[in-house]
Amino acid sequence: MTEIEILTVNESKRWGELINDLPQKDIHFTSQYAQLFENYLKHKALLFVFKENDNVILYPFFIRKINDIEIFKDIEKEVFDIISPWYYGGPVSNITDKSREKEIFQNFTAEFGNFCRSEKIVSEFCRMHPFFKNHDNFSAPELEMNRKVVYIDLKKTKEEIWNSFKKVNRKAIRKAEKGGIDISITNNKSGIKKFYDIYTNSMERKEAGKFYFFNIEFFNDMFELLKDSATIFFAEHGGNVIVASLVLHKHGIAHDYLRGSDPEFLHMRPNNLIVKEIALWAKDNGNEIFDLGGGTSTDTNDPKLRFKSLFSKDRKRFFIYKKIHNKSVYDELCKKQCNITGNFPLYRCV
Repeated sequence: MTEIEILTVNESKRWGELINDLPQKDIHFTSQYAQLFENYLKHKALLFVFKENDNVILYPFFIRKINDIEIFKDIEKEVFDIISPWYYGGPVSNITDKSREKEIFQNFTAEFGNFCRSEKIVSEFCRMHPFFKNHDNFSAPELEMNRKVVYIDLKKTKEEIWNSFKKVNRKAIRKAEKGGIDISITNNKSGIKKFYDIYTNSMERKEAGKFYFFNIEFFNDMFELLKDSATIFFAEHGGNVIVASLVLHKHGIAHDYLRGSDPEFLHMRPNNLIVKEIALWAKDNGNEIFDLGGGTSTDTNDPKLRFKSLFSKDRKRFFIYKKIHNKSVYDELCKKQCNITGNFPLYRCV
């Protein structure tokens, strides 16, 4: 017997109970994380609940009104698309019978397709979760491997973690320690403004995309909603904050979420030291994975990826999923598309 349920963030208790019953879970799947981005982006967050007997598949996503895009504001009928949480999303389940997993996921996909058609959803973009391998039940051409992410296995001893760092990295960390850089930690609002200032300055210097310029209200809301699952780390020298890192952590996975640094002090290697200290803190606080993420591009020589590779050889594959649910409407919308190569959906410029 199949049952379908659609939850909003207003049903956070029910949402939380369903997530907590799964063997694999992460902060990206919580109603609080969904609420954070619903508040910020003004896109409605939903949890699609699929049940087949005792098997449950949960899929959180945001639904976006395409008519809100300036070039489509005159379209008579309302049309929508959906996107997964950032960084990671996709469907998660409690399925233990691996012999039936493919079949159950096919049933889930069919039901979700029915939902999309009934709700006038044109396309779907999903960032799969590399540590849950929830891409396994999907296939090309909709599914594609995007890049690899680096992580530190916190089940190792502290000595094993330290020895897994590249020699040049251990040398850089010792330089930072001898240079008088101190690491401090806060998980309350007292450090938000400091973090916001140095992070925003870093994004401006790097000429980052518009999405990455989160406002101060976003971070205030984050600490209100996520509470003890958000922690800020500061690297300080001479009383000045020179690096600020925001870490999200829940259900045994810590994420190196956002970071900003003062370029004047980079020669002192504060970034190397702060990542090392976060990794050890995450281990001490019961996490088994410290997710460092990937590069800013798919290039294997990406500078950000090279830096993260100093800390670990461990990798996971990160997949994205692109699904067109209404081809005729999609093609019609693309006649006004903005010609950004590789963009999906093609009709969205941002």
